[in-house]
Amino acid sequence: MNKYLTAFALVSSMMLAPAAWAGERTLPKVVAVASDMLLQIADPTVAHAVATSTLLRPYLRGQLGPQTFLVRHATAADLQRLLAELGLQVGSDLLLTAAS
Repeated sequence: MNKYLTAFALVSSMMLAPAAWAGERTLPKVVAVASDMLLQIADPTVAHAVATSTLLRPYLRGQLGPQTFLVRHATAADLQRLLAELGLQVGSDLLLTAAS
């Protein structure tokens, strides 16, 4: 089945390529830039606790990865205070790691 999906993707790309080369717009015309904020958690155990917490659910719009969450912009300050009250150190920089 995997080879059929790969063949379908290849044929689909080949059909779109001439239009793209001719300058036609092939992408959807509607896009969005979110005003939400990211919450990254270094400790996987804490991240799992946040992901399953009913207390924190109203602050989160979704989960982008195992340790990264999308926080509703309107609730970000309240969530930051709550996390600090729960004993977590809340920083403002993203937790970027070097590629291995």
